[in-house]
Amino acid sequence: MGFWAYYIEVLYQADFDWDVIKVATRLESWYAPTPIDTPISAVGFRLKGLLSPHQTVAQANCALVVRRSPSEYNARMAKTLFERIADGEIPGEIVYKDDKVFAFRDVKPGAPTHVLIVPRKVIPRIAEAKPEDHQVLGHLLLKAAQVAEELGLKEKGYRLVINNGPDAGESVPHLHMHILGGRHLSWPPG
Repeated sequence: MGFWAYYIEVLYQADFDWDVIKVATRLESWYAPTPIDTPISAVGFRLKGLLSPHQTVAQANCALVVRRSPSEYNARMAKTLFERIADGEIPGEIVYKDDKVFAFRDVKPGAPTHVLIVPRKVIPRIAEAKPEDHQVLGHLLLKAAQVAEELGLKEKGYRLVINNGPDAGESVPHLHMHILGGRHLSWPPG
């Protein structure tokens, strides 16, 4: 799904959900055999019906970007959404960065303060971390505490969350930790 899932994610500034993934998968399967010189109007017509009526902006915007060369397409597919935010290709309100991790505000916050902290090394999820990732993972935890303190969350508390797999709500295959605070957080979560 790659590029289209990321593109729709940015377009709507919303978390992934299965509807977006289904649309992205259909767009991916349609894009692959489409000739590079397909007119944008034909692309827009082809997209009609793939997206719901409230997604007409997506139809227009997808039509404008669908004519990427295979090399551009593959370059975008090679990066995760978070790598693209770190590289400045997608806007994000960065609140911390160093050579191993970066942190930015979530576009759909689940609390008054909701920041994602992400290792620069792409580890798809915590279950796929290797023993050699221990330094990155330790750094991630230490910097999450530092960022939480810098955001004024230390005194009253905050929650650190790592989702692993679809049942846990994992939406981007790049390990990240949510820093949530600024209100009372109930238990159990979810």
